[in-house]
Amino acid sequence: MTVSPSPVSTTAAVTAAAPSVNVGVTFANAPSTVYFMTSDYSTNGISSVSTPVFNSSQGSFTVHFKVPSGLKPATYADTDTLLLCSDPQCQTVLVKYSLAINYTVTPATSAPQVTLDSNTLSYQALAIDQAPVTATPAPTAFTFTNFTAPPFVKLSAPTTGGIDGLDFTMSDATHGGITFTFRKPSQLGAGTYTTPVTVTVCLDATCANQVATFALTVNYTIGNTVTVAGANGYTMTAVAVPQALALVGNAQQNVVYTSISSVATSDASGIEALNLLTGTTAFSAQPIGGSQTLALSDDGQYLYTPGNAAVQQVQTSNLTVSLSIPATGVDSIAVAPGEPQTIAVAGTEVPLQIFDKAVARQNALQQGATYWYDNLQWATDTHLYATYVNAPGPSSACNVPVDANGVSTVGTCEQRDAGYYNYANGLGYGFGNVVNTTNWNLVGTLTAPGATIEVPALPDATLGRVFAVTTAPNPYLCQLLSFDLATLAPIASLHLPSDSSGSCPPRNTMTPWPGIPVRWGTNGLALLANDHIIVIKGTFVGP
Repeated sequence: MTVSPSPVSTTAAVTAAAPSVNVGVTFANAPSTVYFMTSDYSTNGISSVSTPVFNSSQGSFTVHFKVPSGLKPATYADTDTLLLCSDPQCQTVLVKYSLAINYTVTPATSAPQVTLDSNTLSYQALAIDQAPVTATPAPTAFTFTNFTAPPFVKLSAPTTGGIDGLDFTMSDATHGGITFTFRKPSQLGAGTYTTPVTVTVCLDATCANQVATFALTVNYTIGNTVTVAGANGYTMTAVAVPQALALVGNAQQNVVYTSISSVATSDASGIEALNLLTGTTAFSAQPIGGSQTLALSDDGQYLYTPGNAAVQQVQTSNLTVSLSIPATGVDSIAVAPGEPQTIAVAGTEVPLQIFDKAVARQNALQQGATYWYDNLQWATDTHLYATYVNAPGPSSACNVPVDANGVSTVGTCEQRDAGYYNYANGLGYGFGNVVNTTNWNLVGTLTAPGATIEVPALPDATLGRVFAVTTAPNPYLCQLLSFDLATLAPIASLHLPSDSSGSCPPRNTMTPWPGIPVRWGTNGLALLANDHIIVIKGTFVGP
């Protein structure tokens, strides 16, 4: 038996791919029937040896070596015993050959390097959040240079402190970041929780070649306010308002109005006007409010809310009732644009009807035992949007023409997104779908990969943005997303609190739907949460 090459030698740098060597053999004076095999080999540097291919005069096999990144720089010596036999069980050995195999692992010509943007990381959360908080990684926090294969990154942190879990993810071939899962803010309470984190970067899972080690300090701050800087920065505050049922905002002033359930104080229902710059109550009044329906005239002069026997018109300047409108069982109210004393009302117990002050226009669209109108919104003073709710079947969003006599017919309708939209510039924004309200054709979608838009999105033509509340398959990943109104391209996102069941944002039993954002001031948003209003302001909302 003649073997070539003999001995076998190969070299690889720690950053190279695993090498292999093909070995050839020739046989002299062999019988016509022979069996060639590699019976035994050591594994200092060898990963495997292939099954030989042979005939009566020659054969070959391949030696596969271990991935060099899993070995320290050194020379690894092995042997492979080659046998030529006259029978398949090799009971009669004709030739036995001990092949020497040497595998040299060398340091990398260009040593792998890792850099980290910052050794101190800070995250914030609202104290009302009852669910674990996930902080997505900065995609370029770690930069990897001269790596020919993805690095192995080991993370460790003490079980005490604010961190529940860590996970490293590569964002591209040369960058990566750590996703932190923090403990529930409501479980920890207000304060700053500092946790040391050790990051070890290696070329392989066994860490035979360690490249770098980093010691991180992670600060997790819980309180009533979250502040984030940057081009889409914001300040988010949780303002305690027990049993708030409805919310409207004044886009010209720094004020929101909320309807309070009587359950909050075991007293009469109420309405509060909140100054969102100070987080204080500017006005409050009883015994009005207490309903999930609240509407504000576009000049900010009047609020409208259902009462026990009538819809109440409330002056915003002092929260006093200035007019009672004879309509009961009202579930939806919309104030006509530019006409602060003209409203549309509808509900399970009342027809879709137009009122000028307390006078009802003659024509109305009647409700029935299993159908009614909801989600009223004006397009112009002669054009109303309404959702036709059909209890046995799907609901529909409809155009409703309005004239001096009221409403008498329903225009075009559609059934996409359960009939619920918010409207701007002739378009309807639903649970991700954007439709042309003339023909209800789909014209675009708000894309939130891996997430579900929970409520109809809120468009704002003045700011040129659309806002949507989403959850991911993990129900605790609650977000507020912003999109460009013209292109529907995503702009930015922020984390919203959830409750212990994953409701996003948290809500009480009297407000079963997630909060639809409302606008206030020049760059503010507000959402209802369980016993709180989440107040957001900054460039995330608008300039």
